[in-house]
Amino acid sequence: MKRLLSTLGLLTLVAVAFSQRPGPPPVEQGQRPQDGPLRILRWVIESAPKQRFSGQRTMELVVEGRPVQLVEFVWREGHRTRIEYPENSPRKGFIIVEREGERLEFDPGRNEIRRRRGDMGGPDFVLERIRGAYSQGHVRVFEFESADVAGRKTIGLSVSDPQGNVAQKFWIDREKGVILAAVQYGRGGERRGYFEFTRINFDPTFPQGAFDIVRRGARIVDEVDGPQVPWKVVLPTWLPDGFKETSRNVRQAGEQRVLVIHFSDGRRHMTLFQAPGRREFVLPPREASQGKTLMSGRVGDVWVAVLADLDARAVDAVLKSLRASD
Repeated sequence: MKRLLSTLGLLTLVAVAFSQRPGPPPVEQGQRPQDGPLRILRWVIESAPKQRFSGQRTMELVVEGRPVQLVEFVWREGHRTRIEYPENSPRKGFIIVEREGERLEFDPGRNEIRRRRGDMGGPDFVLERIRGAYSQGHVRVFEFESADVAGRKTIGLSVSDPQGNVAQKFWIDREKGVILAAVQYGRGGERRGYFEFTRINFDPTFPQGAFDIVRRGARIVDEVDGPQVPWKVVLPTWLPDGFKETSRNVRQAGEQRVLVIHFSDGRRHMTLFQAPGRREFVLPPREASQGKTLMSGRVGDVWVAVLADLDARAVDAVLKSLRASD
């Protein structure tokens, strides 16, 4: 279970989704976007390098179609973050550190520290992409009256597509600009998961080495260039405007290793699955979710599948652009 959560918690097979406790006020019918939301987005993004806090938050992941709640202890100083877990957690002993473009994760069961590129799918990155999409008229952003989170006054932002379907909501600390809670919804309006701070301290004292991981005898596994697989990785030579790779991980499907690469423009998401062999691998039911386009094919000896909340024409173009890397 620990290994499963360690792996799937880092995969963004379907966008990691966030929410406040049930009952936030919905966006009123007939509201109109104003200049205010754009100013709020800019303020939150510009506040990120100055953020300094410690806190506790609850988040929810979807593992094999089932929601799993986790409690995390979070330290943050600028763009550096450390996450640990309580004694009763299925991820007890795991430590995650994000800093200067790299991510470190300590796995106590394996006594190893995995080092890879920093995760570009966090809330700050998402807001940056939303700001760009909003400026171009691709999404609508509204401010709404929001409840307190962790005893703090908040600003509520709701993000929807041009047709008015709400995709994401954020609860932002009114004084500090920290995202205290967030939610992402599926196309049918279902909640995909959430995170919410239940306690936060904006005057923390961090011990020396807080944003490093030191464990006696731990093996260092360098995955800066992504996890290693025994085949030439297949990559798209064409992506929709604004899409960038945000994570790369390996998951085990029975006896088969499947490489999972996630791409996003902050609003839409696409996942590329691949594995060698003559038989096409079968995606878990959660991955083939309603409202997403799924197409598969073959590049040489590698089976590939593309799952995205894009139309069939765009997914087909990505699929046809796939080539084995040099």
